Amino acid sequence: MNLIIAMGALGFTNAVNAKDEYPLHMAAANDDIQLIKHILSQKTLIDARDETGSTALMVATRANNIHAAHM
Repeated sequence: MNLIIAMGALGFTNAVNAKDEYPLHMAAANDDIQLIKHILSQKTLIDARDETGSTALMVATRANNIHAAHM
């Protein structure tokens, strides 16, 4: 499991990796609905942007992860 995803699962939802990706970005990229629900239940930055300026919604949309995008 990716470390940043594990951090999100453990409640560190605002931790970032070297690319400024948050756990929500990674969960959206992987279409991990259960993890997205968990992260959203925490105090997380839902509009946080990675180094490319993308939000988690943008990441999910680009990856064609429809379920993640609807979360």
